[in-house]
Amino acid sequence: MSEKIILHISGMHCASCSTNIEHSLAKKEGIQEANVNFARKSASITFEPSKINETAIKNEIKGLGFGVTTQEEHNKDGGDEKNEVDTYKKRFIYATIFGIPVMYLAMGPMVGLPVIAGLKAYNIAIQTLFTSIIILICNSIWINGARNLYKLRPNMDSLIFLGTFTAYAYSITQASLFLFNVIDKEPHLYYESAAFILIFITLGKFLEALSKGKAGSAIKKLIGLQPKTATLIDNDQEIQTPIAQVRIDNILLVRPGEKIPVDGVVVEGYSGVDEKAITGESIPVEKTVGSTVIGATINKTGVLKIKAIRVGNDTMLAQIVKTVEEALGTKAPIQLLADRISFYFVPSVLGIALVTLGVWLTFGNDSTFAVSAFVAVLIIACPCALGLATPTAVMVGTGVAARNGILIKTSKALEVAHSINMIVFDKTGTLTIGEPKLTNIIIAKDIKTDSLKILELAASIENNSEHPLAQAIVNDAKEKNIKMLKVTNFDAIPGKGVMGTISKEKVLLGTRKLMQEFKISITGVDNE
Repeated sequence: MSEKIILHISGMHCASCSTNIEHSLAKKEGIQEANVNFARKSASITFEPSKINETAIKNEIKGLGFGVTTQEEHNKDGGDEKNEVDTYKKRFIYATIFGIPVMYLAMGPMVGLPVIAGLKAYNIAIQTLFTSIIILICNSIWINGARNLYKLRPNMDSLIFLGTFTAYAYSITQASLFLFNVIDKEPHLYYESAAFILIFITLGKFLEALSKGKAGSAIKKLIGLQPKTATLIDNDQEIQTPIAQVRIDNILLVRPGEKIPVDGVVVEGYSGVDEKAITGESIPVEKTVGSTVIGATINKTGVLKIKAIRVGNDTMLAQIVKTVEEALGTKAPIQLLADRISFYFVPSVLGIALVTLGVWLTFGNDSTFAVSAFVAVLIIACPCALGLATPTAVMVGTGVAARNGILIKTSKALEVAHSINMIVFDKTGTLTIGEPKLTNIIIAKDIKTDSLKILELAASIENNSEHPLAQAIVNDAKEKNIKMLKVTNFDAIPGKGVMGTISKEKVLLGTRKLMQEFKISITGVDNE
């Protein structure tokens, strides 16, 4: 019997990283399927527990140079998207501050701007500035790129590393040879090219992290629905307990206005529960002894004691989150094609760049142009768009859908959605806004009171209730500028309705059961 786990992977720098992880996992015995989502930084892995366990899978990923935690641990820690955004933002700002003088020193003489006199002073200044940029933003790119080259798994960072390192090393070498009079002709240097390549790459990573952080907010909001603590009843004592410590069969107390901590069954009490956040149902659902309740829904009126029946990752909310996570982890057919291309793309680019360098060194007259062509091929061929476009689109699409109450189970569903020619909708919360609204007032034929007077009486009574239907009546009265009358002897009858006295007259609003109890006939209006 197979199992599925979702892992959070840190340290991925491009789509090739995710593809490399997939290929490595696919070679392990017992792993049936591995989908690594670079945009989401997650891996959905199906495996046979009898042949390989979760620890071995984690160790395999760590051995490739990546960090790995369970998705639950990552969500519990609040994620690292904000930290990533802040890191790249600071790197871009600092690098730009140092990069502008580099560009000025390199390009200033071409437009007649004053610069530091003498090539020696110029090189000392520009090398110092560029080295600062390397310290600020380049070391992670270079280290990751070089490491993947060494492991024969080149990725986007490998292209950037080779391109910028070549430009930097060539410039230092040529400048040194000229300064020590080994060559007579003043060389053309590439400090500014290498510097601004790194600056623009950092800007791209900042924008990428920003978009991923926004797209992933839907899952965070879903997770945020769950309360952090629960009131545990133990030997008639009320104990505030972290939600993670609640166990099956624990008895929990839920007061009016509190969120129900876990899925359970009511063992004592009566109340209405607002399940809108989970089911979309706008009207509070009546709950009495034996009724099931859903975690993260809101207890509206009475005090409930519930017995926990599903906790942790087994609750309905956890399953909803898992569904969204798995959708983000799956790959649409077009994404699978893009990943296959990107896996071979980087080695192909390296090969083309080396051929380009060799051809121009052999048949060209200028080694400077050969280096320039080599660097250009490596940098321009960056495969980020290829590997990032589809997973980012899927992530944004599923995120927007989740915020609107639509859960998409697979990425393939998004790709084939264009062929849909018929849609079956759930009405409440989908076609409607999820809140009741008074539409019309039907008066029995033998009643002479006009509709505005009836609305005035009804709204005055319902103004004392928090029920959504009551609020709909009150809101309609306020829109018509109807003033509320004084109500005495107000009483809310659970599951039936409300009553009160206005100007010594008893007024009842409620269900057929309430009308039958007070022997009030509704013949003639009950079917309209």
